[in-house]
Amino acid sequence: MTCATEQENTAAVNDDDLMSDSIVEEFLRKRMDEMMKNHTAKVEVGVVHEITSGDEFLKFVDETNPKIPVVVHIYEAGTPECVKMNECIASLSTVYLNTKFCKIRGSVAGVSQHFRREGVPALLVYKGGNLIGNFARLKEEFGNDFYEGDVENFLIENGMLEDRNNIPRLFKPK
Repeated sequence: MTCATEQENTAAVNDDDLMSDSIVEEFLRKRMDEMMKNHTAKVEVGVVHEITSGDEFLKFVDETNPKIPVVVHIYEAGTPECVKMNECIASLSTVYLNTKFCKIRGSVAGVSQHFRREGVPALLVYKGGNLIGNFARLKEEFGNDFYEGDVENFLIENGMLEDRNNIPRLFKPK
């Protein structure tokens, strides 16, 4: 009986070890990582792609995994609000790991001279090749002085990005 009792005690200790918070959390993290890899495609973290032609734009949007949103900034060089928006989306690209970000000059996108003067900065959001968000004249929305958080909140409020504060801790990168 003594041997059986020691074996039972050892088994109980091992079971307790297996159920400790750190082991369970690590198991869940690994499982969630595995599920996320199967569910979504990886994007280049911290990269804002510069689109240089209409064909490249179509290819970029159409060939992206349909589960991943694509945020496109239409800008004109030298416009202070566009410079600021480029900074904001560059910063957001380091946080939103399952979102692709790109930018394209209005002249490359083929928009009118009037739009290049009055419509920028503009954000288009695509998912599965479909346009799901079209926001022009954002200088009227944000003014001259805005920050990453302003753009992030705007996109969240309009349903274009998932609020990163609502993502469970297990899904967040370390």
